Amino acid sequence: MWTMSDMFNGLMVIPNLIALLALTGTVKAVYHDYIEKNGGK
Repeated sequence: MWTMSDMFNGLMVIPNLIALLALTGTVKAVYHDYIEKNGGK
């Protein structure tokens, strides 16, 4: 029983990793926009 629970917990990594990779470009764009507006402070 615990093995199955651990397996499903491990499988939850997959959608989170996909979302993280999908948002990388957005985060990078927002970060650069912030740096330009605030002068790197």
